[in-house]
Amino acid sequence: MKHVIFLFFMFCCSIQGVSAELKDNGWEIDTTTSVLTINSQTPLRNYKFEDYSYYDRKYWTNYSDKYEFLRFGNNIDSIGDLSFLYCNNIKKISFPDKLKKIGNNSFDGCSKLDSIYIPEGTLYLGESAFSRCNKLKFIFIPNSVCRIGSFAFSRCGLIDCTIPKSTKMINEGLFFECFDLQHVYMHDSVFAIDDWAFYKCESLKEIDIPISVEKIGSAVFQGCVSLERIYFHYTDFCTIHIKKDFCEGLDTSKIKIIVPKGLKKKYTLFLNENLNNDFLIIEEND
Repeated sequence: MKHVIFLFFMFCCSIQGVSAELKDNGWEIDTTTSVLTINSQTPLRNYKFEDYSYYDRKYWTNYSDKYEFLRFGNNIDSIGDLSFLYCNNIKKISFPDKLKKIGNNSFDGCSKLDSIYIPEGTLYLGESAFSRCNKLKFIFIPNSVCRIGSFAFSRCGLIDCTIPKSTKMINEGLFFECFDLQHVYMHDSVFAIDDWAFYKCESLKEIDIPISVEKIGSAVFQGCVSLERIYFHYTDFCTIHIKKDFCEGLDTSKIKIIVPKGLKKKYTLFLNENLNNDFLIIEEND
């Protein structure tokens, strides 16, 4: 009998120990449902490699094998830099309604994420925020997002993506090495596509460049081996700056440039003078 009581006592102690381990100031893990809940803004501060604060990130990272689902309290409005870097067991995230910012590298390396819904009202997605989420097939980005940082979706598994209306620029390497990406829709609010934006997007067959785009950077489509069609809508070339190497390494003779009706000669002159290429230029509806 004493032996049974002793075992029961030890069992209770172990339960208490586990509970203490999986709950701290501002967060808790329910191991039954595999849910990590962040209830406070305090643990979501910005972490850095430079001052070694990243290595003090002992909150939920020590127990990354205990949870698959991540949710936030409604009082949370920002997610700090590096907060969930390499938390590679997370499959689903429920973001708070009041969210305004997702920091740099916040979910970088979360390799089991398969879909993301960013809530309306979010303003900023940081650099490499979802980089190396190689199973991420779908992301919804609301029109409230006005800036998406460089390499935010690099090496993701995205198949298609719609850039929100408030976003003015496709930043450097945004879809860098997104091998499965097939389609990207951009609104007429975009004025620039920066270097390496679609680098090695090997499944991308066509791209529609909005008439608002005034700058296309270097190596934007380098490595896009399936690219067949680029749609341009310009009628005036005075403010257009396209780098000569925007299709670096591609056989441009196999790429069709689709242009507005009646502007084939004008495009031929512009492309030959500025890009030194042999694109096949075709007018719309031909």
